[in-house]
Amino acid sequence: MMVDGQIRALDTPENLKRQFQAKDMDEVFQRLAETGKRVDK
Repeated sequence: MMVDGQIRALDTPENLKRQFQAKDMDEVFQRLAETGKRVDK
């Protein structure tokens, strides 16, 4: 999964859910997105 144009997580969905202690991939994405830097244009 990419955040801010960089790969931040690369694994199977099951391993990503385990790694981020998430119930689904949407929750994995949300946790990764929280680490991103917001850039207003």
